[in-house]
This record gives sequence, C-alpha cells and structure tokens, in this order.
Amino acid sequence: MEKTLKKEIQLAAFDFDGTLFQTEKAIWKAYQTALRKHGYELNYETYQRECAGKDYRTFLGLLFDITDESLLKSIHQDKTKEYRNFYKFITPDLMVLQMAQRLHETCKTALVTTATRSSVEEILDIFNCRDYFDFIIAKEDVTHQKPSPEGYLKAMIIANACPSTTMIIEDSETGIQSASLAGASVLQVVRYDGVTSFITR
Repeated sequence: MEKTLKKEIQLAAFDFDGTLFQTEKAIWKAYQTALRKHGYELNYETYQRECAGKDYRTFLGLLFDITDESLLKSIHQDKTKEYRNFYKFITPDLMVLQMAQRLHETCKTALVTTATRSSVEEILDIFNCRDYFDFIIAKEDVTHQKPSPEGYLKAMIIANACPSTTMIIEDSETGIQSASLAGASVLQVVRYDGVTSFITR
C-alpha cells in the first residue's frame, strides 16, 4: 500500500459496500424480508455466492427466473425500505476509513457505489464520516452500474483527474473490473480472519 500511495494521486475513489463497510448481512436480511413478501426465499450462503456486489436485476432474474421488470422493481423498492431496519448489522472497516480520512487531506476523495444515495448518506452519518469524502456517485447518478466504469469515469471528471492520477479502492471482482476498465490503479481490500490488507491490482 505504501508504494501505491507514493505516486501522485489527485483522486482516491472508494467503493462502499464491502470496502468501507461490511454491509453484506444487513443487505441480505433486507432482501430476504422483501423477497418473502413475494413468495421467494434467499439464504445467506446463496446471497454471498451469487448476489453480493451485483445489480439486483441480474441476480434476481437468474436466481428466481423473474423477467417482469415491475416485479423486480417492486422487490428492490421493498428491500430499500427494509434496509434501514438492519443498519445495526453494519460494521465499519476502520483501517479503510482511516485511509480515506488521511487521503482526504491531500487529494480529492469520492465514494462510487451501486447503493442508493439516501442509504449511503445515512450510514456515513451514523458513523460520523461523511466529511471524509468530497462527493458521492451513487446508483441514481449513472445509467450503467458496475462492472461498467461509468461511475469512476464520472468521478474523474468531477475531480478533474485522469486515470493515471486516480486510485480506486475496491473489494469485489465486479468492482475491480469496473475500476480496471476506468484505467486507474486499483487497490483491492482483502480480509482474512478479520484482518484487513491491501493488494495492488
């Protein structure tokens, strides 16, 4: 990580779910509750394997063979409403948050996420860290979700940065693919036995 940080960085762009915060269990519980209203079941293992980090239209369609766009939207809206009830299951990654706070002192910092802006801002406020970031690119701000690089490219435009001076911090393969397509350097967050480390990709 130190080697990566030595290069000139104009923009540090962070993923949210799984990178800055461990939200997986809270999101699964919200989806589980929403899906049950429509007669579907989703266990935690399946969510971890097939859903985490992916757009809801992709994994709901594949897992449950749902092709009705209005049903997909209804399930997702129910999930969004339920999500707030499970914030207590969210935990911050203090090492990554401290990294964001430190980088904020020397360059532009952004959040680029497939989550909705309202939930992101609420969680940042709960953990008193919204001011670590100059701006947020949320689900509503892009046409194409990750692995499209659209969100990261938009962040570069806002920060007046180019790929060679941008560092993206991600955890999932979907996010890493998005970051790589944006042409920036990528720092992958990995965890083993509760310990966070970083791999340059």
